[in-house]
Amino acid sequence: MAHRPGPGHVSAGLGDALEIIKSEFELLSAEVAVARRERDECEATLTSQVNELNLIRQSLYELETQHGKLRHQYEEDLARLRAELQMVRQGLPPPPPGPAPQLHNVPGPGHPAQPPLPLPGPGPGPDYRMVWRDRERDRERVAPDRERERERDRERERERDPKRHKLERGRSGPTLSIPAMPPVLVSPSTPIPIPPPPPAVFLDDHDLATLPPHLKKEGVSTSATGATEWFVVWNPSIKPKRIADITLLHTLLHESVVCCVRFSRDGRWLATGCNRTAQVFDARTGVKVCSLMDPAVPKGGDLYIRSVCFSPDGALLATGAEDTQIRIWDIAKKRIIAVLSGHQQEIYALDFSTDGRFVVSGSGDKTVRVWDMRIVNQNLNAPPNAPALGTPGAPPVPCRVLVIDEPPSGASVQNANTNTKANANANASSSGATISASRTSPGPAPDGGVTSVAVSPSGTRVAAGALDALVRVWDVRTGQLVRRLRGHGDSVYSVAFVPSADGMAAQRSGMALVSGGLDRTVRGWDLGLPVPGAGASVSGSGPGPSPVLQGWKEPGSTLGLKQDSVGAPLKGWKDKDVRERDKDGAGTEDVDGGRCMMTFMGHKDYVLSVAVSHDGEWVVSGSKDRGVQFWDARTGVVQCMLQGHKNSVISIDLSPAGNCLATGSGDWHTRIWSYDVVA
Repeated sequence: MAHRPGPGHVSAGLGDALEIIKSEFELLSAEVAVARRERDECEATLTSQVNELNLIRQSLYELETQHGKLRHQYEEDLARLRAELQMVRQGLPPPPPGPAPQLHNVPGPGHPAQPPLPLPGPGPGPDYRMVWRDRERDRERVAPDRERERERDRERERERDPKRHKLERGRSGPTLSIPAMPPVLVSPSTPIPIPPPPPAVFLDDHDLATLPPHLKKEGVSTSATGATEWFVVWNPSIKPKRIADITLLHTLLHESVVCCVRFSRDGRWLATGCNRTAQVFDARTGVKVCSLMDPAVPKGGDLYIRSVCFSPDGALLATGAEDTQIRIWDIAKKRIIAVLSGHQQEIYALDFSTDGRFVVSGSGDKTVRVWDMRIVNQNLNAPPNAPALGTPGAPPVPCRVLVIDEPPSGASVQNANTNTKANANANASSSGATISASRTSPGPAPDGGVTSVAVSPSGTRVAAGALDALVRVWDVRTGQLVRRLRGHGDSVYSVAFVPSADGMAAQRSGMALVSGGLDRTVRGWDLGLPVPGAGASVSGSGPGPSPVLQGWKEPGSTLGLKQDSVGAPLKGWKDKDVRERDKDGAGTEDVDGGRCMMTFMGHKDYVLSVAVSHDGEWVVSGSKDRGVQFWDARTGVVQCMLQGHKNSVISIDLSPAGNCLATGSGDWHTRIWSYDVVA
């Protein structure tokens, strides 16, 4: 029989186990006490940090308010001096001298001649209404702070205005010095005076808190703060309102600054460009359809997509980027089918012809290129593993080049009949690699880097805005410069043709082309050109081949023509004499014959983007002042102002399908809006 342990052995083992359990319990109790102390310390620290954050937030709000006051102070002086200078330029007597305007005398809607009040500086702020209250009056005391604020503004501008920073690295933001504003230049034979602009109406002069309900609409944030996220202000002098309502439809968050927005021709899709990617959204639902990113691009660093444009059928998307490449995407297959190479600097603008047979690009290298898309369209059904056109192992895409090789506008703007070699040599860039790298003063850049392009409705003309404050129009059938439009006092950042207008003014508005620039104005132009198609077929919505593409097939002289990206001469343009005569700003018949029909004044900062509604009734502009303004194209009077972003409105577009607006901003958001028009 096995031996069994006695009761004494069992009691001893149980006692040992209880001692072990007791020791473990005491150890755990000590650890819990330590954890409780640490928790209490963390709670105390967190409470202290929350209090500090609240203090910091309050300080930031106060600084934001003070910043608005300081900006208003020096901008008021600057605007007053500019207004006096504009009156002198128009031959009007200057106003009698008097005491400097005080900040507490804010002009109302019935006093449009008073200096404008600027919006707060770039960057997110608290409530829009705070910056108009408690304005500072003592100018001498805040002068040093003013200078520091201007320096910070310049730093923020370099960070958040990529187009201007890249093209004009040495150029500063607005200062108290008066910018160089060119006199009205006219043709030697036929004087074409620029009419005086209508009285400026600055809708953001109004205090949102005191406006009556029928003159404003506020969109309240969904956050706990309930702050005003966006708002609309209507012009009190317009009765009844023609823009009845504006509504936010979708907010599309991006991972960086939104550089460009563009609707498809049918209004179904919206494309946006930001850092490294182009994105396509369903404009009706706001759902992202696809994100397009070139897998061959190195992972590190930035590569901002500066411009996007749909082909007329919506199947292709052209994107222009900082790496000087234009990529043509098959949207359905999410693959690149062509790479257009040849530009020497960043691509800032793209536009398809209405028949889709060519696409136009504008670059900081002072050239506009016209690319033949027929070979690209023929490559749509290529095998998936076939190389993209323009890449090794595939043929290039042919193009023609329109070159800005005139003297710098620094010479021509000051005196239309003077062209000194000293001025030209002092301002011209020897290689075009750096545009205005040493400029530090306001006013137009000395070189003609292209910032924007637009193809006319007929497809026979191309307009380009440039840093030298000029708008140029070429006949793409011949490559001849047909118009050089002067009037802007600073770089032109956006151009757009009026639908159904091609050279002669549109029947209702009197304009064929609109442009927006860093002089804070939008201008409407009558080009004074014959209606295309007289005796020749015209590209557009109608049948028949494009005359531009017919020209590529025809034999012709290759002398004096720019070569394409692979060095092959381009045939069809006999423009040697035209370009040689244009070098001194003369020789082309009536090249300065365009006329400024209207000047739209009301923005407080740079106008970065303009668009025209599908019916030609409305001109819409987006600005660095964060505002979007709707203008009556027939009268030039602002109808309403939309404030919907916390940073510059870099790009806008109106849907060709009607009554839909897209805005892209430095606050990393794209927004889609609807607007209702009273018939």
